[in-house]
Amino acid sequence: KNGKSGRFIIGVFAPKELSDFVYGNSKTKNRGIRKEIVKRLLPCIADREKVPADIVKTAVAKASNPYSLEDYEWKNCLAAACALYRSHIARENGTLYSLSLEAISSRDYL
Repeated sequence: KNGKSGRFIIGVFAPKELSDFVYGNSKTKNRGIRKEIVKRLLPCIADREKVPADIVKTAVAKASNPYSLEDYEWKNCLAAACALYRSHIARENGTLYSLSLEAISSRDYL
């Protein structure tokens, strides 16, 4: 969601945006952390290396607390955390999970 227009934007997150989602806004936090995170994410994007596990873990933890952010910030953080986690699992286990809903025809779970 763009802060000015109030609309959600569909696209790819820039490394600076990812660092803001995971570690907080650079206006309130140390800019050195942002630089370090961007530096660590660039090889993951350019050379298709693994995303560092600590970044994935922090992103998932931050996305797990929806009340700590505004609604649109949390949705962007959740989208980034899901993308990072999916990429991490795909490269660790070699399996790619579908993020679609499963069609359940059986009612055995009831």
